[in-house]
Amino acid sequence: MKKSTLDRIRRRVNAEIDKLGSEDSPDSIDELEDLALRLRQRAGEIAAEEMSRELAGESEEPSQKEACSCGRWARFKGEHEHQVVTMSGTARISRRYYYCRRCDAGFCPGDRRLGCVGTSFSLRVRQETARLSSLASSHKLSVELLYDLAGVSVSESQAQRIVAEAGVWANCLFDERRDAALTDLSVSKLGQSPSVLYLEADGVLTPTVTGYKETKIGVALASDEKGTILSQGYTSHLGNCEEFGEHWYALARRFGLSNAGRVVILGDGAKWLWNQADHHFPKALQIVDFWHVMEHLGGLARAAFGEGTVKAREWLAERGQELRSSAIDSVLSSLRALAERLPALLEQVIGELDYLISNRKRMDYARYLEMGLRIGSGAVESACKRLVSLRLKGPGMRWRQQTAQTIARLRCLFYSGEWQDLRTRWQAA
Repeated sequence: MKKSTLDRIRRRVNAEIDKLGSEDSPDSIDELEDLALRLRQRAGEIAAEEMSRELAGESEEPSQKEACSCGRWARFKGEHEHQVVTMSGTARISRRYYYCRRCDAGFCPGDRRLGCVGTSFSLRVRQETARLSSLASSHKLSVELLYDLAGVSVSESQAQRIVAEAGVWANCLFDERRDAALTDLSVSKLGQSPSVLYLEADGVLTPTVTGYKETKIGVALASDEKGTILSQGYTSHLGNCEEFGEHWYALARRFGLSNAGRVVILGDGAKWLWNQADHHFPKALQIVDFWHVMEHLGGLARAAFGEGTVKAREWLAERGQELRSSAIDSVLSSLRALAERLPALLEQVIGELDYLISNRKRMDYARYLEMGLRIGSGAVESACKRLVSLRLKGPGMRWRQQTAQTIARLRCLFYSGEWQDLRTRWQAA
């Protein structure tokens, strides 16, 4: 930084300090804090303005012409002031303005050097706005939080546009990771190989302007030999199963698929899930979520013996013990006996028998427990709520599909501890 720039910053900040010195002395820690925050914000604004001017290359005499993108010369027409909102405050920057007669348009070369072409917000402000907008329950709340915490003012409509911009780079990052995984170029983010890599997937209905669409969520849990989770990550896709499967595979590669001692797929029994698992993880051990099976049987118990009855609880507990013992034949026999005693339940029993028989090879729970493996897919059920439901399923909410995709993926990056990866990708643009 040039000495002249530092001198200007010093003079202006000292002037602000002198102004504050003329005020009454603070009488409490709260008044002292308020005074310090005002000084910090104003000093930040001054520093941003002066350093931006130097960065824009406008501390010297202006050139009378600048090359336009059309190949002709644009002429200097004076200076235009531009306000750029930064995390340090609002910087008021005077930039040199050039006008091209051929294009009948003007431009400020300094904007390109400052990185603020087409925007009034610094990259850091846009990144923090996108993060808060994806995590808070609404855009309105996010901009209120940003103002309360940092004194940065962004409108709801501006926040929506910033989120759309963030979505471009989030989607680029997701697609680049997918392409790297499919071409065998991705690298595990773990410093060690997981003893067990659990991969879970599920879908959650998302309200869009064209009706409810399913957002598919993928989870990776890298575990050591004691069952301790070393790290976990998430992916999402609002679209078809095949595209989700590719992103799920990319997630698995980042969390140690190539070096894992064992790979376990946990799911609720949906056919699309097992199809993707067979395609991308053919050597993995597949397990149907134990509690999802119990939920199926619980519905049958309530229909047969009544809601909340002792008999229904006892019958369900017995089936649970049989499942844990891998006595699937006993479970099937109990269901058939139920259909014989209660013919009205025949259709429901047939549906549950079909579910159990089609997933039988994934229900050897006694062996799984002996191996010390998880038998529940609670992680992905929790992820569906955390990544989608809490943000996208508020009262009256209806989303454009692309926006819903963006919000879910931004939340995936944050909760996977990969927000810095988005920052880096965005900054490199």
